[in-house]
Amino acid sequence: MKKLMELKDLISQNEKLVKKHKQKDRIIKANKNKNERKQRAHELIKLGVLFEIAGLKKENKALLLGYLLRLENIVPEEKKIIKEEGQKELDKRELKNKNGK
Repeated sequence: MKKLMELKDLISQNEKLVKKHKQKDRIIKANKNKNERKQRAHELIKLGVLFEIAGLKKENKALLLGYLLRLENIVPEEKKIIKEEGQKELDKRELKNKNGK
């Protein structure tokens, strides 16, 4: 009878441990999802800032999407030129922000 009680006690302790680990797993997954959402939101905000810099914030969304979809058809040489223009603008803005203007 004593053995049976000891076994029941062990089972109870193990069930509590399992429950505790399941709770920890749920918390870890929730934190991971939260961090992923925050990271995604941050990336979307950075993209939104680019549209704002380009003065496209009020532009028609369908027009913007259509334009962006065409980017994959631009030849590499043209992409290089466009990228350089964009980098110049980003550098100019960064310098302006560093100088406090």
